[in-house]
Amino acid sequence: YQENDSRIYYFYQENAERSAARNQGIKHTKGKYICFLDSDDYFLPTRLLQLYDSIHKNESPKFYFTGKTLLHEDNKTEVNDILLSDQDMKIDLLFSLNIHSQQCCIHKDILKKYFYDTNFSIGEDLELWLRIYTEFTFIPLKENCSVIVVNHPERSVGIGKIDSYQKQLNTLLHIKNLKYPKLKKKLNSNIHGVLMSILRCHYNKREKRKFIQVFFLTLRFSILESKKEKLFMLIKLTLDLNGKG
Repeated sequence: YQENDSRIYYFYQENAERSAARNQGIKHTKGKYICFLDSDDYFLPTRLLQLYDSIHKNESPKFYFTGKTLLHEDNKTEVNDILLSDQDMKIDLLFSLNIHSQQCCIHKDILKKYFYDTNFSIGEDLELWLRIYTEFTFIPLKENCSVIVVNHPERSVGIGKIDSYQKQLNTLLHIKNLKYPKLKKKLNSNIHGVLMSILRCHYNKREKRKFIQVFFLTLRFSILESKKEKLFMLIKLTLDLNGKG
């Protein structure tokens, strides 16, 4: 790569979150296939060649995705291989895989028909994948972790940020309203998990009123999951705020 490389185009827009930025890139793309790469992540040198070889074996528009490696602050790595075939790609499995946009290589005809929904900035990729799944084929490239996703506290999807959990919850509730029957159980479990993260935030901040509201909301999606933890936090928070803890 050189600074004046004629193959590279730069388009500026005011920050409007990831979905809007990716849609902007999709609109300006000139190639047949589109990959995404966030500023703090990177591809390994072999990635594009491996994708090229796979694409030339298939003529119709496809959705390719690879494994990923999470790189944490302490330089520890967490490898997520893809060990399945395209015949295994059922909708419930697609939901569970947590495929990041950085893992994907998607034909432009697919993305120019199905754009990212700019109402969502966390979980926006999953929401898009589920819509694409209804019409196009997903092809996993097995044992190919050629994407490095750098995990650090400043990520907008960082763990422990209540606004991030709330955005994730909004996306999952939207998906639930779209009524994918085969995802009902997994959706309820995931929504409950996000609500538990929000609940812990309110507990740690001693926000009893908000805690109670979310506590009862968790029961709508699962009464039994994390039952002991929920009851412990409720009793402890009540005693502490009443001066009896």
